[in-house]
Amino acid sequence: MGPFLSDYKNNDASIFKHCVYNNEQDILNWLHDDDVLILDRGFRDTIRAMKQFGFQIAMPSFLNGRKQFSLEEPNLNRCITKVRWIVESVNAQLKKWKYFSQTIPNSSLCFLSNYIDITCALINAYGSHCVQHIHSGTEMATQMLQKCQTTNPVLLCLLQLLETKL
Repeated sequence: MGPFLSDYKNNDASIFKHCVYNNEQDILNWLHDDDVLILDRGFRDTIRAMKQFGFQIAMPSFLNGRKQFSLEEPNLNRCITKVRWIVESVNAQLKKWKYFSQTIPNSSLCFLSNYIDITCALINAYGSHCVQHIHSGTEMATQMLQKCQTTNPVLLCLLQLLETKL
């Protein structure tokens, strides 16, 4: 999709909302009811719209005036961040190429998709891979989900100390 003008009004969130509301390239058929959209905090303005379309959203929490997160929120935030890491690392690999690390001239926009395809093919063929063993993803996902459910050991110690003093 795109290219899209990107400025202070036209950010990733507004572009994403535009694509969903206008069903750009039939995007609504790409996404299914049980899909979870893993978003960074920059997409906070899209949450209401995505929920209207019935999509599940996973995004790191905001403090929203609180001094600290609840006990569960940091584990969930770390899990979401780890899942998003792969997206950010691929973007970083693209930006290592001089052409993509700068402003791209309008005269090149009609070729941009081809340039990205070629660059990604070169990265896939000759670059270092973010994921070394594709089948280890299931193991890693299972470990991450287990860690999300893990209780903070420091909290357990504090609770035990409080119980012994009472």
